[in-house]
Amino acid sequence: MIKIMFSALFWGVILILFGLSMIIKAFFGISIPVARITFALLFIYVGVKLLTAHGSCTVTNTKNIVFSKEAAKGHEHCKKYNIIFGQGNIDLTTLPTTEQSAIEVNVIFGNGTLVLNASQPTAVKVNTAFGSTQLPDETAITFGQYTYKNDLSGAQPQVTVDTNVVFGNLHVINRNESFK
Repeated sequence: MIKIMFSALFWGVILILFGLSMIIKAFFGISIPVARITFALLFIYVGVKLLTAHGSCTVTNTKNIVFSKEAAKGHEHCKKYNIIFGQGNIDLTTLPTTEQSAIEVNVIFGNGTLVLNASQPTAVKVNTAFGSTQLPDETAITFGQYTYKNDLSGAQPQVTVDTNVVFGNLHVINRNESFK
């Protein structure tokens, strides 16, 4: 969305519409509210983009759970999971352990459960604002930052998960088997 607002095509169309509205007003006396129409179309665009971004993460590297309740299995191609106005279970127990992975989990006005593989060295970096994040070490973060590591004899984390929770709830669980 940000890319489109800074593109030459976007601003060119806006300037043409403003120019046409001035010509129509000058010759025909008809006033067209171009600014209001532009903002309305921008909101419609953002809404359609949110609804259609619901696809598989193999294409976009992002899995979105928006206005729904879903379960998502961790996939090597999926690097970002978003739960927005919904409820989701993200199971990372099936991630391959061959290489180091960085994953981002965002919960905004939603409720999520993140399931980690207890036998895989993992670091979870928590950022929470006006929400709640519960971690396996019984730490609860409501505002601020924290880093949780399931320390397995000092091994380097193979999976790093950055979590951002805003006006939502995230519960992080360690398991040896996938989420049911």
